[in-house]
Amino acid sequence: MKKSNKMIQGLILFFIIVIACKVKAQPTIKALSVGDTVPDLAFRNLINYKGKLSLGMLSDKLVIIDFWTTGCPSCVEAIPALEQLQQEFADRIQIIMVNPWEKKEAIIKRVNAMKILRPGIGLTTLPNAYGDTVWRNIFPHAGVPHHIWIYKNKVIASTFSRNATREHIAKILAGEKVNLSLKVDLQLSGYDVKKSSLVHKGHPTLKPMFYSVFFKGIHGIGRGASTQIDTMDGVFIRRFYNQPILDLYKIAFGVSPYEKNRIRIDVADSVSMEWPRNNNDVDSWFDENCFSYEIALPVGLKERLTKHMQTDLNRYFSEIKRIEGFMQKNEYPCWILQKGSGNLNQQLDKESKVEELDSNTVNYQNQPFSVVYYALRSRIENSQHKIMLVDETGLNVTTKLSVIIPQGTMDFGKLKYYLNKAGLTIKKGKRKVDVLTIRTIKHANKKAAF
Repeated sequence: MKKSNKMIQGLILFFIIVIACKVKAQPTIKALSVGDTVPDLAFRNLINYKGKLSLGMLSDKLVIIDFWTTGCPSCVEAIPALEQLQQEFADRIQIIMVNPWEKKEAIIKRVNAMKILRPGIGLTTLPNAYGDTVWRNIFPHAGVPHHIWIYKNKVIASTFSRNATREHIAKILAGEKVNLSLKVDLQLSGYDVKKSSLVHKGHPTLKPMFYSVFFKGIHGIGRGASTQIDTMDGVFIRRFYNQPILDLYKIAFGVSPYEKNRIRIDVADSVSMEWPRNNNDVDSWFDENCFSYEIALPVGLKERLTKHMQTDLNRYFSEIKRIEGFMQKNEYPCWILQKGSGNLNQQLDKESKVEELDSNTVNYQNQPFSVVYYALRSRIENSQHKIMLVDETGLNVTTKLSVIIPQGTMDFGKLKYYLNKAGLTIKKGKRKVDVLTIRTIKHANKKAAF
C-alpha cells in the first residue's frame, strides 16, 4: 500500500514538473509597437491559403496586417481595394486579413449576405486568419479597420486603413521615407468614448439638462455615433464622432448615406464636404473638415432632437464655412413604383429569406416591403441612370411579398418583368421630391476663424 502511494505521489510530481516545463517553454506574449522587431509568429486558421504561413516566411516582403470584422462596413468595403494592391505589387508585398473575433462560418455567412445587398463586395482571395486572439494581444487596438505594417522584420507603422495606398507602398519599397499617421486608440488608455461624454460636466452636483457642442476632429476615437439615456436626470444624449460636414447634415435631415442623388451641393468649398477620394489626402484634410457633435435634451423632447441639430449645424457652419442646409421640394424625373392590377406575390407559406439565385438575380422571398423597397432604391438610384425612385404603392412597410431583383448593369425591361410577376409596376414620370440642399450663403459676413 505504501509503495502504491509512493508511486502515485511520484507520478503526480512528474506531471507537475512536465506541466511547469511546458508553461515555462511557452513564449511570453508581448505587445509590439512601432520600431520593434517581430518574432516568427504563425498565422493560424487560414482561409484562402494552403499550407503554413508565418511572419518569418515573409521577411523579404512588405507585410500589411488588416484587422477587420464583418460588423465593420468600412472594413468590408475596403476589401476590393486591398486585393487590387496585392495583385499590383504581387510577390513584393503580402496583405493578410486578421479577424480574431469571429468563426469561419460566421464570416462567410455575413459577408455573403452583404454581397447580395451591396453588389461588388464579397470574400477576398487574400489570406484571412480568423478566431486567433493572440494577434489582438500582440498588436493591441480598439476599433477597426486597424493596419500594422511590417518591413524587414520591423514594425514600421500602426495606422489607419486609408494609408494603404499605391503611393505609400511604392515609396516604402523604393526605400523612401513615408510619414504614415499613427493610429492612436484612446480607449486603450481608459477613455471609452461610447461610455463617456465629450463634455466635462464639472462638479457632480451639476446636472446639465439641455446643451449642444461641436468639436473639431478628435484623433483616437474613430468614427461613429452613440446614444445615452440618463434615467436619473431624465436626459437623452446623442453623440457623433469625426463626421464630415455632409454626413452631419444627412443625419440631421434623415437622408440615407446611399441617397446620393437626393442631395444637391452648391458651395464654394465643395472639397470640405466629403472625405477625399484620394486616401493620400485624408490625413491633412481630417483636422479641418471633420467634426464631433454632442447634444443633450430632456427625454420628453427627444423627438425634436433632429430639429435642434439642424438649427445647430446651420448656426455653426454659417459662421465658419458660410453654408446652410435645408430640405427643398422640386420636381424631378423619377421612376414611380405602383401596385399592379393583379394580386401581390406574397408566398406567406414559404421561408423568409434573401438568396442569390445566380450572379444576375437575387430572390427576396417573403420579405417586408421596406426591405424590398430599400433594395430597389439602392439598385435604381445607384445605377448608371441615377434616377430617383418614388413609392406610390400605398403598401405598409411590414407587408410581406416576394420579388426577384436583377443585379449588374441595370436592365429596366428585365426589372419590369420581375416586378409585374410580383404584382407591382414601374413607370417613368415627374414628381416633387424632397432633396437635401447645401449651399453657400450669399452676402454672408466674412467667415469666422477658429
